[in-house]
Amino acid sequence: MTSKTPFGSDEIRKASRTTAAIQVFSVFLLAILVSVYVDISHRQSDLRDAVRENAMWSVYQFNREAHDLHHRLELMMNTGQVDKASLEDLSIRYDVGYSRMKMLRETKFEQNFLSDPSVIQQVDKIQRLIFNNAPIFDAIIAGEGISKASLTSLDYELAVLSRETADLLVYTNTKISTERAEGRIELESLQRKSMGLI
Repeated sequence: MTSKTPFGSDEIRKASRTTAAIQVFSVFLLAILVSVYVDISHRQSDLRDAVRENAMWSVYQFNREAHDLHHRLELMMNTGQVDKASLEDLSIRYDVGYSRMKMLRETKFEQNFLSDPSVIQQVDKIQRLIFNNAPIFDAIIAGEGISKASLTSLDYELAVLSRETADLLVYTNTKISTERAEGRIELESLQRKSMGLI
């Protein structure tokens, strides 16, 4: 008496092999999806960091130039060496500070950092301090004499500029540190959720 294979056992075996293949393929696709997601996340993080670092560098350079400009003017006034060469050197330093202000605007600092209206006002104040003193430096370039009263007023405004840019530098540094800490917390949370879903 010959034994017969139960009906459909070949089909069941084929279906089992197909199911196993589909499961392996699904795991493979999931691994690819996770790696692509992680790569995109890293690239976005690198891009945000690059934007932040550019803005941070701009603020740092601007603060340094503002401090240097004020220091040079104070030195001139304290030593009494307010000659043409010293004034022209001061004007060159002002031009550098002016360009730093423009660079700060071009890095779109406000869009990347400013959530506090008081800081927006601070950046506007810094810009006014730079731009409003342009006539004095234009007069220096034109070879016109500068009164002691004008230099005293300029000294006061440059002291304010130096202080405001220093405050902006502290704000920017604090903001970047806070955002990085929050980013790490969010990434850890995302990793835990991803592992749970997997």
